[in-house]
Amino acid sequence: FHAMCAGAVAPTRQHVAQIATRICFVAVMVDYIGVGMMRTLLPFYAKKLQGGAFLVGSLEAAYGVGQVIGAAFLPRMSDTRGRKVVLIISFLGSAVGYSLAGIASSSWLLLVSRIPVGLSKQTVAVSRAMFADCVPRESLSPSLARLTSLMGMGYTIGPFLGGYLSDLYGDSVPAFVAVSLFAVLIPLSVLYLPETNPFVASGSKVEDSSEERQADMLDHKPYTSSDETKRQARRRLLLLTSILMLPELSVIAYSGAGET
Repeated sequence: FHAMCAGAVAPTRQHVAQIATRICFVAVMVDYIGVGMMRTLLPFYAKKLQGGAFLVGSLEAAYGVGQVIGAAFLPRMSDTRGRKVVLIISFLGSAVGYSLAGIASSSWLLLVSRIPVGLSKQTVAVSRAMFADCVPRESLSPSLARLTSLMGMGYTIGPFLGGYLSDLYGDSVPAFVAVSLFAVLIPLSVLYLPETNPFVASGSKVEDSSEERQADMLDHKPYTSSDETKRQARRRLLLLTSILMLPELSVIAYSGAGET
């Protein structure tokens, strides 16, 4: 691995798969620990800001709108700019959103904090794509199953850890703990996560003794007119979702004005 980093030896497919899958395992577990902590505490944040059930529902709705928008663009970006870039964007978005939640002093700021988290929440999707890039077919299903297990483990640890930290140190502490976890993941990914997209990783040739696996790795179809039609359909869905959100945002604006 150190030789690979130094550029002395081209990384083998096995090395790339080992490093990428290990970092993805950690990233997905950390991601769901953060999700579990924040979703447990969001109702308490809303109550602290004199919000009720409607504000809590609006927080999740804002997160969902962000996910619709992010899902329309980030997976496509992972094909053109690389999996690594999108994964780091996901970590950055989560860190920014959880930071805003930790310092939120109004319902508006708390609502805004959910948008970058939703926009960038593609950790699982990109991790699965990285597995498909570099994990052999016979090992792909067990690896994806292990990834799903770690998602569940993270979502089990998150609520317990968030509640425990909140009781001991205050409601905002779990948000900053989540931020610190992502702050560790970002440099870890920048420094050590290999790019697994074969079209983007042209600068570091991956050696593989299996010609069949190399051919399978490059077995991607170019984008066609049908892909453009799908993108247009996603844009229409995004527009429709945004229109449906307008009444809810108006009510929140009215509520915020009433509080001031």
